[in-house]
Amino acid sequence: MTKTSAPRPLDGLRVIDMTQALAGPYATMLLAGLGAERKRRGGGPLLVGFAAETHDVVNYARAKLASKGCDVVIANDVSAADAGFAVDTNRVIVVDAAGATPLPFGAKSAVAHRILDAVTPRLSAR
Repeated sequence: MTKTSAPRPLDGLRVIDMTQALAGPYATMLLAGLGAERKRRGGGPLLVGFAAETHDVVNYARAKLASKGCDVVIANDVSAADAGFAVDTNRVIVVDAAGATPLPFGAKSAVAHRILDAVTPRLSAR
């Protein structure tokens, strides 16, 4: 007898992780292309972008929302000594059309779970 499990909230979620293959302008071009294709089709999957900034973090993330066609941008200040690259901790801000919501500082794994917690409800709303 097979056991049927209830659908998980992230079933069907497709994640494109290009961090090892693409960086800098190539990742930006990929995100812009995904946003343009979604706009051309009149909709599509939830598009979440990431912005590693050194200053004016929220304003740059808002600009990326519009220019790349994202639903959400997860922004972080990589100039902070305790967040961003080369450390095990991070703090991010979830930016969308409604505003900017900082998530609590913590270990990168904990912050990743908080990002999923912030994004998951948007999947069911689509």
